[in-house]
Amino acid sequence: MGWSDYHGCGHMGFSALVWVAQILYVICFIPQIVQNFKMRTERGLSDYMLIGNMNIYLALIFDVFCNGYPYPYKITAFLQFFGAVALVCQSFYYDFSRVRARKMMLCYGANFLAVLACIPMAMYHTQEVGEFCAWFLLCLFSVSFIPQAFKIYKAKSVEGFSFSFITLFAMANVVELVLWSYLQLPLPYLLYTVQNIVMYIIFFIQFLLYYKKKA
Repeated sequence: MGWSDYHGCGHMGFSALVWVAQILYVICFIPQIVQNFKMRTERGLSDYMLIGNMNIYLALIFDVFCNGYPYPYKITAFLQFFGAVALVCQSFYYDFSRVRARKMMLCYGANFLAVLACIPMAMYHTQEVGEFCAWFLLCLFSVSFIPQAFKIYKAKSVEGFSFSFITLFAMANVVELVLWSYLQLPLPYLLYTVQNIVMYIIFFIQFLLYYKKKA
């Protein structure tokens, strides 16, 4: 089975699960955006996690379109990207005075130019780009949350990092794990889903250790 089987079976249960997972992925950004707004800072988030997240959703857009994912993925991939961009914009709005923030802006600019340059390649070599992005997405998921976990460990504090944000994200991954088990989706899909759940467990332990101390 796979996405081709999903398109052909017309199973309402699979369709509902896909929408549930994608909606969770979209709304998970809201608690973190609200928390940044209330605190008037994004200092609780790692700069490297922010740029990693933005690249994750850029790669996801290429992945879902090149590999023929269902329409819920194609619709919500852009919404997830805008959620990641909203966090980045908050980081510049609240802390642009930092020299580090200005350097990060150059990184983001170069990042977007590189992505734009990849669009023609994706149009003419769709299958190859799709396969590359699937594995590249796995690599990004593998490393993007590590700086955030290290930041929390170093500060011995979870202040500024929303537990609801990471919990909703993990719930979406659990739903997608169910989808993988029924549809036998590609291996990268399984691997980055499992590793995201593992990272949630790590963050959950950090909240248990450090939240009460800070409170």
